[in-house]
Amino acid sequence: MPDSIPLLVLWFLIPLLMTILLESAAAWLLGVREVLFYESMVFINLITNPSLCFFLLVLYNFDNVPITLVTIIFEIIIVLIEWRLLVLVFPKKSKNMFRLSLIMNCSSYFLGVLI
Repeated sequence: MPDSIPLLVLWFLIPLLMTILLESAAAWLLGVREVLFYESMVFINLITNPSLCFFLLVLYNFDNVPITLVTIIFEIIIVLIEWRLLVLVFPKKSKNMFRLSLIMNCSSYFLGVLI
């Protein structure tokens, strides 16, 4: 757990910026060119990413918590939440938004693990 305020800020800021960058790149590679999509994605990630980081920060303090399993479960929940929030913005593209949410989150998770 970070032991100072600047480290705590970085604990939240670095994953957020990496997620936005990696998910934007994934969406771009999938052919998404709508500015509204990227704006929505940034705002949605401002909600979901810090929440995930907070829960993981809390769980790191407990012994016997399978962090990898918990992270994957949280990521699945985040895919569903982001999909539903994107559908609020793009109601006629529900299936497409689920696919985008899944691909973007998988790519940011796996590339984040590699980095």
